[in-house]
Amino acid sequence: MLKILKGIVYFVICKMMFRVKYINLDKYKQLQGKNIVCANHNDWIDAVILWTKTEKVKIMAKAELFKVPIWSHLIRAVGAYPINRGQKDFKSIYHTVKVLEEGNNVVIFPEGTRGAKKKNVKAKSGAVHIAISSGADIIPVYIEEGKRTLFRRIKVIYGEPYNLSEYKEQIKDRKLLSDLTEELMNKIYKLGEIKENAK
Repeated sequence: MLKILKGIVYFVICKMMFRVKYINLDKYKQLQGKNIVCANHNDWIDAVILWTKTEKVKIMAKAELFKVPIWSHLIRAVGAYPINRGQKDFKSIYHTVKVLEEGNNVVIFPEGTRGAKKKNVKAKSGAVHIAISSGADIIPVYIEEGKRTLFRRIKVIYGEPYNLSEYKEQIKDRKLLSDLTEELMNKIYKLGEIKENAK
């Protein structure tokens, strides 16, 4: 049933309404699970774009979205779970590690809010903390920036997976986590420079 729903949402929103173009996605279709898909965050549609094309997916979303009963039930049903922004939500971090260890993929927007780059908001270190704790690979993804209008194409570019397990003994080093988070965001935005003819 979920697979059918994904197909419908993909066709209606990603194909008809916004003409999403996925670049390098086929290269990573062989990845079966236990990956953290990290992307920049522009608009509400970003989560939909990644959800429709990620297998065995769970999405970390801000806790405020779960305060509306009917909406909360819907997004939980498709794999979303809450995290409290602006504070260290260790419960959600531990839950995410467990979700990954069960073989799922997790989608995280490290910036935590839409348009963070323009607002000069620094990305949170939760994604790299989870990657180090779980041993999961990080797959950086760039979602094209700009105003969202109907029928306007949106490019989504997948980068090379990489692993941070080597830093397990240094996981409490805040400076290191900050530096690794900055490196992650640099990788994401660097993908935006890939030329139009990329496959």
